[in-house]
Amino acid sequence: MPEISIQNEFYERLDEFKHVEAEIIKEQVDLEYTVHAVLTVGLDLMMADFFRQLDDQTLHKSIDQFYQEYPNSKKVEPSKVTGNGLVGVLVTLSNTFPKQFFAFMLKKLKAHQWAEARKAFESLFRNVERNGTTE
Repeated sequence: MPEISIQNEFYERLDEFKHVEAEIIKEQVDLEYTVHAVLTVGLDLMMADFFRQLDDQTLHKSIDQFYQEYPNSKKVEPSKVTGNGLVGVLVTLSNTFPKQFFAFMLKKLKAHQWAEARKAFESLFRNVERNGTTE
């Protein structure tokens, strides 16, 4: 498995969070499991947050275009990370077909229909150090 480096503050946060996670799932967890869970759920929530900003027509069109571009991709069930089924399908596609999906997403980010969502997402990434802080 590839190694990644994280800031000490985030390491400490994850190391403490694993106890909460263990209590919730009623199992002992190690830091590696916690990191995997946080990254997986975190990326899913980021994708859901991005796609929630798009209207249903754009979501439908995006799903249709993905399947047109990648016709061998099987139909997927919506992720349960969101209550919006269309958003959930896109989140599941990002999990099931990450290489194809993120190549598709890179192209779509340049499209007019995704412009507002892109701005909001850009703000999220540009402020990553301040997200969730009171400074």
